[in-house]
Amino acid sequence: MSEEEKLMRLKYAMNRIGEEKEDMEYKVELKSVPSYQVVSLREIIPQYEDEGMLWYKLDEYVKKEKLEVGSICYATYHDEGYKEENVDVEVVVEVIEPKENSGTFRYYRTDPLETTASLLVPGEYTNIAPAFAYLGEWIEEKGYSIAGNAREVQLHGPWDQENPDDYLTELQQPVKKL
Repeated sequence: MSEEEKLMRLKYAMNRIGEEKEDMEYKVELKSVPSYQVVSLREIIPQYEDEGMLWYKLDEYVKKEKLEVGSICYATYHDEGYKEENVDVEVVVEVIEPKENSGTFRYYRTDPLETTASLLVPGEYTNIAPAFAYLGEWIEEKGYSIAGNAREVQLHGPWDQENPDDYLTELQQPVKKL
């Protein structure tokens, strides 16, 4: 599948997910992302909305293993383009000291990302889909192509904010100049 086709599928998919928020303004920034030592859980889930069950499992594992975690946590979607069901999702949290892999929980060091197109998405998670669509358009307009799987980095959410309007998610899409 060509990079252009991937961008078109991404834009189509993101336009179909969640509620559109017309009043959102985004600022895209190019940045590099360092490598992190992480523990992850990757599974096929019924739909995107079911991602919470992976976070719950990972949280329970972290507590059971008494892991010391860092500040980085994110989800990566491994499918090419949008899928209605059976979605391949990986949830990741930074760990200070890795252990041995255990069942479906895997420890590894992430690859550094040389260049990502990054934007902050404030508020409810329904704001993420239109932000992804905007990001796809920005990538195309600025002469970049997708160079890896996107990350949704959770900066603030239900674990530290009572009001969903105060959630903050960073979208990171690895890119390369055409």
